[in-house]
Amino acid sequence: MRILFIAKYSPKSSRLWGGEIHIIKLAEELAKKNVKIFFINSDYTGIINNVQYIKLPYKKYRKTPYNAEFNHLIRIIKKLKIDIINTFSTNGVLIKKLKKKLNIPIIHSQFVWRLDVSYKIRYPFAFLLYGKPFIYLAYLFELKGLNNADYVIVTSRVLKKFVKYYTSQKNVQVIPRGVDIDLFKPSPYPNSNNIIAITLGRLDKAKGVQDIIKAFKILKNKKINIKLLIFGVGPYLNSLKKLTKKYDLDEIIKFYGTIPHKLVPKVLKNSHFLISASWFEGFGGVLLEEMACSRPFITTKNGGSADIIKENINGLSVKIKSPRDMADKIEYLAKNHSKAEIMGINGRKIVEKQFNWKNEANSYLKFYKKVLKNSNK
Repeated sequence: MRILFIAKYSPKSSRLWGGEIHIIKLAEELAKKNVKIFFINSDYTGIINNVQYIKLPYKKYRKTPYNAEFNHLIRIIKKLKIDIINTFSTNGVLIKKLKKKLNIPIIHSQFVWRLDVSYKIRYPFAFLLYGKPFIYLAYLFELKGLNNADYVIVTSRVLKKFVKYYTSQKNVQVIPRGVDIDLFKPSPYPNSNNIIAITLGRLDKAKGVQDIIKAFKILKNKKINIKLLIFGVGPYLNSLKKLTKKYDLDEIIKFYGTIPHKLVPKVLKNSHFLISASWFEGFGGVLLEEMACSRPFITTKNGGSADIIKENINGLSVKIKSPRDMADKIEYLAKNHSKAEIMGINGRKIVEKQFNWKNEANSYLKFYKKVLKNSNK
């Protein structure tokens, strides 16, 4: 079986983060199963862990590659006699052109939902009325890719729901993401009564970090020895810092910017629990990483987390945009060390059984075989 991955970055790139690392790990796991993986990217040609990386020219926006040069790509595909093409980024125009030019099954893996679901609209031009031209363009690319792929793979039930609602795509398969259980290892729960909570990710309004800060304002007078460490950058960073200062929480809440992915396990292990306050998530990879480190979490009921959380077993859920609910759950974990520790242990067991790279690769391979069988009928 000869599979072509179309992504952005190779393992040699300095711009790797969760999603890009995930694609690379998936390719490596499939290669272990004797699947021949050719990996189109923007920065490297060579073989790493039995995956053949092929560098091509990419069209770029603000130095970020988004589309491989089409004529180069066609020549590569024909030369390599590819069985299946699997795309992993917003390749709407590219997918449409490939489908028109080639008679090869095209699968698009959709790991996130880039659109603000609070708009609840089906027609992309309406984003212009909201003054959101870049969201409008992302929407167009997203819809084109999802509509023109032969099959779509998503990571959660909620993503499947959105794909079916917003597009005409009928062939949607749910395959949960895996996590690197060798990098993210369990460690003893901290004995310290100086509670450390963390949040980690891009800082924009829809990530809801302002709701966590408001929760800490509620907790301020409850004499709980707790600090919040915020890792990440984004357009809402300054607003969050101003809110922290406004509530006089500078001694309790600290901002640390971005950290390399390889250091994330250390950050998670040094914490007591993680908080995710997103208004919407397609899945929630950071929750898996937290679980793999045997730590509990608090998450909003944001869609994708529903496929991960087992209430009071590996974490706690709260209402979206509810600082009061968030404060109650933070206080509970801060005051119940033994329960928090058990949740962390349970989380690690769940990850080992359900959310590992091997399981994800097995599911992809099974789906690839099904696609090839259908295409040969």
